[in-house]
This record gives sequence, structure tokens and C-alpha cells, in this order.
Amino acid sequence: MIKQKLTLIADATNIFNFSQNLMDSYSVSIEDKELVSSVVKIFSKKVKEHYTLAKIQHHISNNLSRFDIVSISKYSLPFTFNAPTKKAVVNIAALGKRSVSSIDPRDLYTLIVSAHVFANSILKRLPPSLHADISEFMSAIFLKIFAKKFGLIGSFYHLIPELRYLVSVFVFTSFFDYDQKESYKTAVRYAKYSKSSLKIDLDDYDFRNIYDLIKALNDNGTLPGLTSYMFVSIMISNFGEYNLSMFEDLARFNSAIVASSINGNTITTPRLQLFNPDLYNKITIGLSRII
Repeated sequence: MIKQKLTLIADATNIFNFSQNLMDSYSVSIEDKELVSSVVKIFSKKVKEHYTLAKIQHHISNNLSRFDIVSISKYSLPFTFNAPTKKAVVNIAALGKRSVSSIDPRDLYTLIVSAHVFANSILKRLPPSLHADISEFMSAIFLKIFAKKFGLIGSFYHLIPELRYLVSVFVFTSFFDYDQKESYKTAVRYAKYSKSSLKIDLDDYDFRNIYDLIKALNDNGTLPGLTSYMFVSIMISNFGEYNLSMFEDLARFNSAIVASSINGNTITTPRLQLFNPDLYNKITIGLSRII
């Protein structure tokens, strides 16, 4: 389920619904778009083994016809998708750059990859086999980020199944559009935890909303004292502002996962590979088949 609005980034629009004429008004110059093609084509020779290479070369051979390269200073995200035209969008203004020439070639390639993955994640459905893998990977991120701060590696080790269960309910509901009550049952199989053991009533929360997951983790005593502000601050410090939205939107999660395998870029972090390498590899293999 792809979000229309992102709540963690001040209600930012996740997907554009603009006419081509309006998109054209934000477009970079023809020379800058040609420069993007040229730079990405040259840099692609350095990533010969990357699984996105064939797709990106296809886009380059078609002069990035399925992309709008724009500069929209009021939009804080570096890529999105325009629904009416079904085009991927790269927004260089989000990088704080005045022109394409000032963007590192590795980052330009990563932006094209990220926008491509984002668009395909909207236009195509992920196979159900990836649902559990992504749920478990998200749980692994939460566990490694918050375990030490909240004592889950010490006296409160027994709370780990609770954490995995609540995060799984969120992912199945918010990312994959499961009915929330169905998510309660599905999460049991992977988290090995029953909602009957929780201190809270899950029906009091909307698990399509990341803020309700944060509230549930606090209210249940799993991560006591966790606030939305704390969550945002911790995730930005670990993953950067561009990747904050990966925690509430499937298409942005997919983009971050794929981009994290492009070494040396500043759009996302290779650290994502380290949370659970086996699951990371399974997810990237699964994504490579649809993107």
C-alpha cells in the first residue's frame, strides 16, 4: 500500500499528481538532462555487477524518456513518482544543488536507480513471499537501533518478541494492506508471540500510521518513553533524512534497500546491509526480479 502523504516528513506529498505541463515548468534545462544521461552512462561502467545496470542502461538508451528531472525547492525529497504521467521524478533541489553538474556522479546514478525502483514499486506488486522477509528485516532494524537504549539486551530481553510482534503487525498492515485483524494472526507466525499477552488493546491503534506504532510500543511498555520526536531524531541520525520515509512507505523502503547496495553514495547508507545480511540478500534478490 503506497502512501499519498508521508507523516514523518511534515505531511510531505509522497506521490505527485501533476500534469505534464506543470512538471515541464519545473524541469531542468535540456542541457542538464543530457548531462544526467551522460554522467549516468559513464558511471554505469563502474557498477558493472550491480543488478540494476541493465534497467538503467535501458533508460539511458531511451534518453530518460520515463523520467522528469526537475528542481522543486519546496519539495524536500530527491525522488518521487508522478501518477498521471506514470513517470519517475528526480528532484535535484532536494540535494541543495543549483545544477546537475555539482552532483557527484555516484549520487546521480543512485538517484536514477532510486526513482526507478520507487516507480516500479508503485506500478508492480511485490510477491507475497517478500512480505514476511520485509517484516522481519524491519523488526531487525528496530531491535538493533533500540535494544541497547531500552534494555532489550539485558534485563528486558523478554520484551523482544513483543517488539517483533508489534512491528510485524505494522508492516503487514501499513506496507501490504492486510486487514489489521488479519495482521494480528499473520504476525504470530513470525514473531512467535500472541496479542493476548500484550498490555494494550491493538484495536485502539491504527497500524497504517507509523505514529500509532510508536505510541503502541510506548503504551505497551515495550519501548517505554519512546516518542515520535525521539523516533524521528534517532532514525535520521542513523539513516539520514532522505531515508526517514522508508519506515512508513513500502516504495521508499524498496528504494532505500536497493540504493544502499551502491557503495559510496550519499543518498542512502550501506549500513542497511548490516542489520540482517541474510534477509537483506533475500529481499534484494526478490526486488531484482520485479524492478
